Amino acid sequence: MRILKSILFLFSILWVSIAIGQKRFSIVQFSQHRAFINPASITQNTDINAATVFRKQWVGFEGSPTTSLFDVNSPIRSSNNYAGLSVVGDFLGVNQEIMVSGTYAYKAAIDRYSHISFALSPSVVFLQSDLASVSTDFSGDPSFAVNPNAVLPNVRFGAYYDTKYTFLGISSPSLLTNGLPGINGDGGTVFDISNIHYNIIAGYKREFKSKWTFYPSAMYSHVPGAPFQIEATANMQFLDKFGGGVSYNTSRVISGMFNINLNGNFKLAYAYSFGFNEVQQYSPGSQEVMLLFGLWNRKKTIINMPKLLQEYKKVHELPVKETKTPEGRQPYSGKGD
Repeated sequence: MRILKSILFLFSILWVSIAIGQKRFSIVQFSQHRAFINPASITQNTDINAATVFRKQWVGFEGSPTTSLFDVNSPIRSSNNYAGLSVVGDFLGVNQEIMVSGTYAYKAAIDRYSHISFALSPSVVFLQSDLASVSTDFSGDPSFAVNPNAVLPNVRFGAYYDTKYTFLGISSPSLLTNGLPGINGDGGTVFDISNIHYNIIAGYKREFKSKWTFYPSAMYSHVPGAPFQIEATANMQFLDKFGGGVSYNTSRVISGMFNINLNGNFKLAYAYSFGFNEVQQYSPGSQEVMLLFGLWNRKKTIINMPKLLQEYKKVHELPVKETKTPEGRQPYSGKGD
């Protein structure tokens, strides 16, 4: 218990100096709704698409990290332009960060089956902390003398490439570095390429005749000054109705995942994570619930008009059936005698 409290205490300090600048949330089921990681991936949808996530880390401990996310996006008048809105709430102990982002994305076709997309997402970050409520070893600790409450600007960026069976994307949750007066300098917002946090995601789809579909994917996360992380996942889906899989993170965390299509528009996904570290001795694990909504999201199809016309003729141009009548009688002509 003392170990976990020490970790939470350190997070409360580091969150002020690191989290507001580059650190962002991470979710296990990123491949289910990639817009949370890469805003340019909203171009893979044909109609209105939305998702919400609730993630609780280290279940059973007060003040442990909690993340809530919401994203909605849609094409603009069936064009190559897309727009979206996302809200992220990140809570840790006495600290909370709420980020509201608007997204614009553009998709360009490379060939019949592949596209490349780019997105910019201006963001506003609402930061609030109550450090004065933290109990310290001695009164007047200067590290907890100022509550860093602020409204900060930032920008997300994404580039995304997809084909019929693969996808690859690179993105940054914050291109700008924010500073707060009295905490990490004189405040202000600057662009520093050496301090950018970025993610790389990639995945593949393999369909089997047995109506199963295999979805392996991976995400590489880089945060300056911190060890890199790789998340590798493998999912199996049956008839696009339900599926499950496993995930492994290099921070020594294994996750089990399950999802089910409730109907044509809603999909529910759940993940449970278990870590092989000292914290896990005091917590049963972490949980993540995701609800996805897709209104009339049609699958991309290639229409073969000549084949459709032939099938139409077969159905509607049927041969005339011969009328059988009793022997020696003529069929009724519809005229009276």
